[in-house]
Amino acid sequence: DELNAVIEDVEIEVAQDSGSCAHVVGPDQVPSTIEIKKSPTCKHFTRAGGDGIKNHGKAEVMFVMENGETANSAVQVAEVTRALHSTGLICDSGREVLITETEGVVVPAGTLSKFLGSIKRIAEYKRKGGLYVAKMKIRRRVQPGSPKASPFGGQGDNR
Repeated sequence: DELNAVIEDVEIEVAQDSGSCAHVVGPDQVPSTIEIKKSPTCKHFTRAGGDGIKNHGKAEVMFVMENGETANSAVQVAEVTRALHSTGLICDSGREVLITETEGVVVPAGTLSKFLGSIKRIAEYKRKGGLYVAKMKIRRRVQPGSPKASPFGGQGDNR
């Protein structure tokens, strides 16, 4: 009973990732009091470059945010250098995610959807599997300042 009363925290920095199919933490980011369960269906992950990432299994954890809010979550424990929160899984849990130049914010479902009907959309990325994707064409860049300059901005643009 005394062992169950022990609270062990490991402080980590988590990146919000729209390309991640799972919430993932490294083995050293899981408190030693939490069991990592390996199942026969446990699959390894693949990095963007195509090489593999070893998956050690799943752990049930509670995240405690800086503002004191808490969230219970299942995380995959894998050989990653940075903990990741999957944008898709957050949205699947009845929430919405807004990413701006300075922050990413998770809000209750419906909050951002109300705005989408009243604003101009510059680009749309539909969810396909665990990713948000859009079909686009690539062509020679238009010179900054011309009438057809990009609404995205980017390298070389002084916006």
